[in-house]
Amino acid sequence: SLKRIKRSDRRGAESVTEEKFTILFESQFSVAGNELVFQVKTLSLPVVVIVHGSQDNNATATVLWDNAFAEPGRVPFVVPDKVLWPQLCEALNMKYKAEVQSKRGLSEENLLFLAQKAFSSSSPEPDCRNTTMTWSQFNR
Repeated sequence: SLKRIKRSDRRGAESVTEEKFTILFESQFSVAGNELVFQVKTLSLPVVVIVHGSQDNNATATVLWDNAFAEPGRVPFVVPDKVLWPQLCEALNMKYKAEVQSKRGLSEENLLFLAQKAFSSSSPEPDCRNTTMTWSQFNR
């Protein structure tokens, strides 16, 4: 159970909603009358602890970024600081389909609208294929 999380006193460092935790799951079971005993352990996906509903969007962004861009076998919670726009579109599309429980994803028009908002562009078709989005841009 979570009782108390000690927050660092670093001013200007990562916010509460960027601080990630994990839950350790472990179990032991035996087979064939205790001839074989197995101990298994695994870590959960990242968890962000919030204390107010106003922190929910930032916490969701933190978890989404970590889940979408973590490399297999990485040090826990190490993620790139920036990604290409098409990679982010893929992650947002997966999140959208999961949230609305649909096989239909975001349309090209939806992604264009998001690109215009993300990159403050009013041009009708910004070419964002080689444009990067940083974590701080994404979580503003």
